This record gives sequence, C-alpha cells and structure tokens, in this order.
Amino acid sequence: MNERATNKDFASASRGVETEKEKQMNRVKSVEQTMMSLQLEQKKLVAEFDKIPENAKTIAQRRRREELDREI
Repeated sequence: MNERATNKDFASASRGVETEKEKQMNRVKSVEQTMMSLQLEQKKLVAEFDKIPENAKTIAQRRRREELDREI
C-alpha cells in the first residue's frame, strides 16, 4: 500500500512538473507572438516614415514624421 501511494505521489508530482513546463511554453509562445506583432508594426511604421521626405513641405508631414520617429 505504501508503494502504491508513493507511485501515485510521484505520478501527480510529475504531472505538476509537466503542467509547469506547459505554462512556461505557453508564456514563451505568447511573448514570441507579441514580439512578432511588434516587429510587424515597426516595419509598417518604418515604411510610412520612409515615404515622408526628410524635408517635408507641410507642417502635418513634419509632425507625422516626428511622431513616427518617436514610435519607432
């Protein structure tokens, strides 16, 4: 009976470790997804930034370029 209890304890402890590993993997996946999303957003901002000339003619273009520069 003690041997069975020990096996059950070991099995449940091992499931706890797997659960912790799964939680860690899920956190890693979440961080990777967030990072990919941020990189995509950065690429879009850089593309928009590059379309505005360095010596923008209008105040709106200058402000938008400055805003994009801060966001990037």
